Amino acid sequence: MRGISRIFLFLFSFQLLFSLSLEKLEEAKGLLKKGVDSWEHSLMERARGIFLSMILTEKDENPYLYYYISLADYRLSTYFISIQNKEKAERFIEEGITYLEKATKVAPSFSEAHALYASLLGFKISIKPEEAMFLGME
Repeated sequence: MRGISRIFLFLFSFQLLFSLSLEKLEEAKGLLKKGVDSWEHSLMERARGIFLSMILTEKDENPYLYYYISLADYRLSTYFISIQNKEKAERFIEEGITYLEKATKVAPSFSEAHALYASLLGFKISIKPEEAMFLGME
């Protein structure tokens, strides 16, 4: 009987943690969408922070969390390019590229990550055209 109780307790704990993670993921995705729709960078940055905090609690590498951090970076870099703040745009471009490299290392066939990676490389080239001949090989 004790063994069954422990199994149920474990399963309940696992389900609770999974549902909390799912709620946080949905919250962050919603904030990112609101930030993009309203063009409010602080909402996009909050969403990015939630995605980052979720990575810290994951035991395994999660390519989807890496992707969502990079998607937030993509949106933030678009915002900062539009207001001519190249320094901040470069920061988010570089960080997005780093997380997408992690995502594609964990899941090499993750096509959305490869597409977003190409977009961020395009942004990088638009800011620093002299790097095009080196980045073109990636």
